[in-house]
Amino acid sequence: MSARTLAIHPNGAAAASAAPAAAPVTAKKNRDWVKVVGVCAFAAMLCYLDRTNISTAIVPMAEQFGWDKQFCGAVLSAFFAGYGATQVLGGQWSDKYGGSAVLAGGLALWSVATALTPFAAAWGTMPLLAARTLLGMGQGVAFPAMHALLAKHVPHKVRSGAIGIIMACAHCGTALGFGASPAIIDAMGWGWTYYLFGGAALLWLPFWLNMGRKKAQAAAKAAAAAAAQQAQQLQQRAAAASAHIMHSGGSAWSQAGNMAAATAGAAALCSGAAVADAVMPTVRDTPAGTSRSAHPLLDAIEQQHDQQQQHAARLQQRAAATATPSSSSSSKQDSSSSNPNVGFWPLMRRKEVWAIAIAQYTAGWGFYGLLAWLPSFFIEHCGLQLTQLGAFTLAPYLLQAVVGASAGILADNLIVQRNWGIRDVRVLMQVAGMLGPAACLFAAASPLSAHSPYLATGLITVAMGMSALTCSGVSASHLDIAPRHAGVVFGVGNTAGTLAGLVAVPGLGYVLQHTGNWSIAFGLAAAHNVVGAALWAKWVGDRPLPEDGGEPEGEMKLKAA
Repeated sequence: MSARTLAIHPNGAAAASAAPAAAPVTAKKNRDWVKVVGVCAFAAMLCYLDRTNISTAIVPMAEQFGWDKQFCGAVLSAFFAGYGATQVLGGQWSDKYGGSAVLAGGLALWSVATALTPFAAAWGTMPLLAARTLLGMGQGVAFPAMHALLAKHVPHKVRSGAIGIIMACAHCGTALGFGASPAIIDAMGWGWTYYLFGGAALLWLPFWLNMGRKKAQAAAKAAAAAAAQQAQQLQQRAAAASAHIMHSGGSAWSQAGNMAAATAGAAALCSGAAVADAVMPTVRDTPAGTSRSAHPLLDAIEQQHDQQQQHAARLQQRAAATATPSSSSSSKQDSSSSNPNVGFWPLMRRKEVWAIAIAQYTAGWGFYGLLAWLPSFFIEHCGLQLTQLGAFTLAPYLLQAVVGASAGILADNLIVQRNWGIRDVRVLMQVAGMLGPAACLFAAASPLSAHSPYLATGLITVAMGMSALTCSGVSASHLDIAPRHAGVVFGVGNTAGTLAGLVAVPGLGYVLQHTGNWSIAFGLAAAHNVVGAALWAKWVGDRPLPEDGGEPEGEMKLKAA
């Protein structure tokens, strides 16, 4: 707290002087969201790095252990069983307790599961499936936790860009996994892809610890600034009281001097509620049944001050409930739980939430199916060798990262600078991000691209790049329609996408096992994209739903602007 001084002038007037320190704190706080996005982006990169290495490693694993495609599909899909089991739970925990600890716990779990996967594969089928399930459970809480952090700390006008950056880093993790895995397998063996990628979590830990320390320091500085402002207000009231007493005359002069001295000491040594207790010792210690002070004006001033404090406390509670929709304050939780029309189950009855779930499910067919079987596609359909996979599987995900980040910035620009409607932007990005890949997948699996890895890579690269446009569609919609329940609504959508992976990965394995036809496999994914795009365009929402518990202040300001 900065020092405060109170001087009693010869004419009895008191002057309070203070050096304001709130502006630098506010400016620094306005940049804190960048650190949150950075920590989330790094975690997203590790998330996709650890989930994609098996897509390449499973080729030599299948040769060593004698697995067929159907069993490979079961191993790959075990991840989705765990991933889907913790999506909604992770969202609920994040909305209630905050996303930082939930994200750290999930990352620790999936990193350990990744490092133990080679041992589990050697021990047998059940340990391997358990390791894959634990990997999914740890990663299942990650993105709901990230989106709860975004809803709490990131300004609305840059949220699409923040999501785009996070998903771009996730796709960089995929690119790194596909690009580095063949070289690691060739040089050190397939087991080292798990040891190295799982151990990469240690690189993330210092950034997470630094984010927590910075948040605690910012909260302490904000509390100190609030206490300093309260002390200054009390000094000004005490100065006004002493000046009035001096002009009025009477024996109350000594009380005014005591009060001024006490106020100066309180401002220098006390903070928070202790200031109010230290300001007027001669007033608070009067016997019961007597006047609270020797001068009636002091009674009026203190009564007015108490009323203003109570009013300020009510305003502060309302502001806290609006500014931190993901906080775990008891007042917000009690309000939500007491209203049967607000919360998880009422939101689940809205078509806007179902638009998110269906879009995630239909897009998940192509995304997760392609993610799992892309190396096998290049080897079998295009005739590549394992050592060549890195160059051909890297490009699609690098383009996906670039497009995802650019799409977020473009979406924010269209909404904030060009006054496009939120719904129009979400429809444009999602429909383009589903119909474009559908056409490319049809072409990539056609006879045209057979034994032509460059054409197949080009088509798949375009498909993956266009699919990243959905980062500013479905991946941002839950922040539009349910900012107070962003974590759990994202968990619902991601659960639907996980269900698609749980069905698509073994389903495509079954199709390939019995037909060997990649056109059928990719055609199924493309058909899902078409259906999802149509339902999204019809049902998507663009404003906070009543079932979310009210429209936050930030949303109203954005619309007013």
